[in-house]
Amino acid sequence: MRSITSPSGLRRVGPARVWGVALALLGALGLLLAGCAPSATNDPVLAMRVNGISVTMSSYQQLLALFDASAALQGNGASAPIAWQSPGDRQTLASAKTETINFFKNTIIIKQQLDAQHITVTQKDIDAAKAELDAEIAQAAAQSKSAPSNTGLKALVDAATPDAILLLAQQQAYTVVMADKGLAPTVQARGILVSTLKDANDIVAAVKSGQDFATLARTRSLDAASAAKGGDLGTVYPGQFLPAFDTKVFKDLKGDGVVVVPFTSDYGVFQISGRKLAPLSVIKDAQTQNQYLTAWVTNVLMPQARVDLYVN
Repeated sequence: MRSITSPSGLRRVGPARVWGVALALLGALGLLLAGCAPSATNDPVLAMRVNGISVTMSSYQQLLALFDASAALQGNGASAPIAWQSPGDRQTLASAKTETINFFKNTIIIKQQLDAQHITVTQKDIDAAKAELDAEIAQAAAQSKSAPSNTGLKALVDAATPDAILLLAQQQAYTVVMADKGLAPTVQARGILVSTLKDANDIVAAVKSGQDFATLARTRSLDAASAAKGGDLGTVYPGQFLPAFDTKVFKDLKGDGVVVVPFTSDYGVFQISGRKLAPLSVIKDAQTQNQYLTAWVTNVLMPQARVDLYVN
């Protein structure tokens, strides 16, 4: 029997991506949101702007070197950072560039959310994050010394400069404080799972004509579990369901309404109400909390960001 929260219906998203196990120092971050706030620098050359916030070329290049060394260690690229001599090197470098760009975009967005919610990240928060990263770096450096033939690990340790680690620490502090004190958007949702777009459109028309959504859910939904509750899905955060749901509900839909969300082989019809900001801290499982925060930034806020990119 199909379920609105099963792979055939409104599927749950997997846990947030974690850095490769070989990279102890980056593995400590545990988020797609690995990023940083551009620190003060004398570098006048810009790599990008995100919502009007500038990222200097020097900050960009330091993080690019770190991500390139990380990608090379996990894949088939050269051990030296910023290599491009072979197709494998170029693929690794391209991946690192994407990571670096997203690194800044995501974290600037988080910092702006913190500012908008009047939440302060203290120097103590940043120092605590830096101490954790410094310990991971020391461990990786010791491993590199005991395995001198591992040139990839040495390149990674070399790329973990103090400035790069400070940027990482700033990012990690922003993320921890946002998860602990910040608010994220939520909605109250009811859902009806159907097989075809025609069925979905028929339900939308029925609701517009005045028919009760809960009654329609009980009689029309393919998801027996939610149908028994009139389609009630309770409070929903970004990241609970597929990115398509986040886009339709949290990015495109303003206020209350009924939306159709296409899935791989099914369609979901959702009645949305009770839109509000709710604490992320009520999500007690850290992995789930990270998943929701990541989805909010990636699926909702980042597509709306103004990005001027000056690197290729």
